[in-house]
Amino acid sequence: MSNLKVVLCGSAASWMLEHLIHAKGGLYNRITQTLKLRPFNLHETKLFLEHHNIRLNQYQVLELYLAMGGIPHYLKLVQRGKTAAENLDRICFSEEGLLLHEFPKLFQSLFDASDFHMKMVRHIAKSRFGISREKLIKSLRITSGGTFAKRVSELEAAGFIQCFTPYGNRRKQQYFRIIDEYTLFYLNWIEPLIKKAGVRPTKNYWKLKSQTSSWKSWAGYAFESVCFKHIDQIQTALGLDSTPCVVASV
Repeated sequence: MSNLKVVLCGSAASWMLEHLIHAKGGLYNRITQTLKLRPFNLHETKLFLEHHNIRLNQYQVLELYLAMGGIPHYLKLVQRGKTAAENLDRICFSEEGLLLHEFPKLFQSLFDASDFHMKMVRHIAKSRFGISREKLIKSLRITSGGTFAKRVSELEAAGFIQCFTPYGNRRKQQYFRIIDEYTLFYLNWIEPLIKKAGVRPTKNYWKLKSQTSSWKSWAGYAFESVCFKHIDQIQTALGLDSTPCVVASV
């Protein structure tokens, strides 16, 4: 029927992969096109905020991006007239803030085996520069097999992790690292506070915390992940559009 088009969409990566993309049933080899809806990049994030009459300089846009990425649902929470730090205080560190307890809810909505996915992400996040497949399997105390590969594929498809081979790695061993900004921010700054019994952030907690050396050091590491997501823009800014380039992790 040339006048009929069927569009299927969903945010549950594991379900979409298993029942649509890799399905062996009626849809097998009948999908004409797949479209991965990606988060906003930094420029699109700035345009989104400006569309809502929120004017922040590039540094403050980056500060928001390092905490919540380019997710429109999260960016809608940013209020006009407040700095990035003031917004993050309210969104991430107040009892009414959406992102204070969003992490487990997010995984439960996306994955059937959400507990294992969160466990994998936590183990990967412990290694700033990535963890090898071998070490990850050992730390999880599981065997390498189809289930592990499936979970990795689901996390990668959902944009939580990136699989890569470090530059100069002679063994060509696969490594994993976290590339989702909110996940990194939550595990490093929000969850440690939640786990401390009887501890709650005071007013202007993040406004003051964002001035510390620990934040600036961590932000430098997190910024590397942002750079990897903006390789095309960086290449254009450096005037390397006509130069063959290869991107590699050290």
